[in-house]
Amino acid sequence: MSDNDSIEFQHECYVEQLKNMPVPSKTVIGNFQKWMSSQQYLPVGDMLCRIILEQLLDAPDYRLIVNESQKILSNSRNDAVLLSLYSILTSIPEHYLEEAHLYHYLIHYHLSSLLMRLGNYETAKDQLENSLKKSYANADYAYYRALSYQQLSNIESVKFHLDSAIDYAQKGISLLQIQKKEFPLDLQLDDVEAMLLSRQSINYAFAGDWNAAMRYQKKSVCHMLKNQNKYIAVRIGYERCGLMLHKSLRTNIRRLNFLYGHAQKMDDMYPTELYFIKVMELVGRIILFQKETTQIHLIQNESRQLEALLTDKKSNYIECLNYLVLGSCSLLLENTIHHALQYFFKALECGLDSYREEMLWKCYINIAQLYYFSDEYKKALHYAKKSKKILTDIIQNNPRQCDELKIKYKKPIHILNLIKENTLYLIDPITEPFHILEPLSITYMNQIIFIMK
Repeated sequence: MSDNDSIEFQHECYVEQLKNMPVPSKTVIGNFQKWMSSQQYLPVGDMLCRIILEQLLDAPDYRLIVNESQKILSNSRNDAVLLSLYSILTSIPEHYLEEAHLYHYLIHYHLSSLLMRLGNYETAKDQLENSLKKSYANADYAYYRALSYQQLSNIESVKFHLDSAIDYAQKGISLLQIQKKEFPLDLQLDDVEAMLLSRQSINYAFAGDWNAAMRYQKKSVCHMLKNQNKYIAVRIGYERCGLMLHKSLRTNIRRLNFLYGHAQKMDDMYPTELYFIKVMELVGRIILFQKETTQIHLIQNESRQLEALLTDKKSNYIECLNYLVLGSCSLLLENTIHHALQYFFKALECGLDSYREEMLWKCYINIAQLYYFSDEYKKALHYAKKSKKILTDIIQNNPRQCDELKIKYKKPIHILNLIKENTLYLIDPITEPFHILEPLSITYMNQIIFIMK
């Protein structure tokens, strides 16, 4: 038996002993701990196991837990491992963490970021609020406190509680005005201010207030140009392109393509951000080239490649967008609804997993239109009602932005009303101009397929 096999066998023996005990034996835990301590190298999974076992003891060695945690943090980017680790660290007394230059506000913030990537927004919100309860007189805390407001704004925006999202972003922006006077030499405060301003721009865009969205977007770009942080530049760049797609498709598709190539060379860019840039480019291209078969074939191939890359990435929002693109490609290329419906139902599944109402209403209305087109009126009405309820709730839940949202969603609500009233499936002409921020869509025969925003 090789050394590696021997280590694996010994490890499994201890694990099996612990599994079979209703109450873990302190003797077995102690022996397991001693054995792991004797090993010169332990894989990340075993280091995490050691930390978990230490917690089971009556008097856990918190310094050991913190030291082992630091090793894992420097060696792993696995979300599941980090989620377990940060959850454990939230219960460690503060003074043990401070010895290792770790702080509860950092742990709560990083834990919230992991939870957000997994779509667990409510628990992420709790962690961020815990982070804000702490108080430290240093620039690093000021930075993470502002980031926490940015993330809270993001969570509320995902749930389409736009009034609340705007309030959180404004709290962060106001806080930074004070903190920057206290720590004038800290450039990272300018970085987070740029992100907060961009977040506020997106909030107002979702709310249908184009003037406010552009005002905050210009401010964020000014901050980004001043500091020249590459990550912030790319992030604000792709957020701006997504916001401006409806204004100039060709220009912003070209910018997204450039940003995608640049982001691929960056070490600090999360894969999900990279894929988000790509899917926004695909959305822009399918709208621009919806009547050009050769281009639609290219978009379909790239969208399928992206689908493969997204496997097991837990990126439900991006997957949802990508399936809407694939469904639109199927409609435009095949002139039938069978495959398009399959893709739209896949998009719906991802939308349900991500709890993002901004995606769900699009999935429901697209499915309703295809069923209506196929003369399956009961199914069409079922999904039309679901879409209408989401849009109505969004408008009612945001009283400050109510008027702008009514204008923004005028076209989809009109379509849903036609389906509900069982009228002819020809969209009546509407004489009033639609708001410039109406959702991005393609046209298939006499149907409008909604994709983004």
